Amino acid sequence: MNDQALLASGSYNVYMGSALSSIAALSKGIPVITVATVFQKSPICIYTHKNISTMDQLKHSKRTTILEAKKDMDNWWPCAVQKFGFAKSRMGTYTGSLIPFLEGNKIAQQGYIINEGYDIKKADVKFNTFLLANYGYPQYSEPIESTKSFADKHSNILRKFILASMIGWKSCMSNPELGDKLILKVNKKQALAHLKFAVRMIKKYNLLTDKSLGYRLDEMSNKRWNSIYDVALAGKIVEKGFNVKRAYSLAFMKNIDVKLVIPKDYE
Repeated sequence: MNDQALLASGSYNVYMGSALSSIAALSKGIPVITVATVFQKSPICIYTHKNISTMDQLKHSKRTTILEAKKDMDNWWPCAVQKFGFAKSRMGTYTGSLIPFLEGNKIAQQGYIINEGYDIKKADVKFNTFLLANYGYPQYSEPIESTKSFADKHSNILRKFILASMIGWKSCMSNPELGDKLILKVNKKQALAHLKFAVRMIKKYNLLTDKSLGYRLDEMSNKRWNSIYDVALAGKIVEKGFNVKRAYSLAFMKNIDVKLVIPKDYE
């Protein structure tokens, strides 16, 4: 059973999903609703070898196979087809292992910009990174989802949960070392350098927020959701006429004014 089914059954009250998967679930009759977002930009990216330096090159490099996880067929791949002209014949399966990419210069692969790049650098492989959000991918990432019934019945609890989550993100980014110490304590395999790499990527690519939003967290808009709907429609995730406003609520943003501060010296 997937997370959204567990949410609908009442086993979860909230969970972190994705805007497109929320639309897909709602179109299938699963009564989910997005009430907040953590990442303004999706961290989904495509890694290429140094011979591919532009998205246009990647589009026209027919010999390059793009590895993509099957679970993301309803997420970034429809946008890649719609906006970048990627052909389904170029799609390969990403299993979570970097070995095919590291060993084959005709391979490009999806990844999380805060994650795989660290290991690719450690392997001393020269590469380029394309953050899909910078090329028109409108997805909100790690949004907070609930059900319509829970949101209606427990709006005050949900609003407090969202506020606490945003304060938590602000605190974590303002002083990452505190969280890092706890992570390293429970996960002996985690490298501090990797955690610092993730923070640098969040800063570099403005994943959580940016200057245009006054560095506020948890900002959503009707315009952005309409763009996400266009991707869902083009990818045949939903049919024309689907009411995208059923998939989200902007009401929970009210009175939540948490601004991000990230220290410049956390390198």
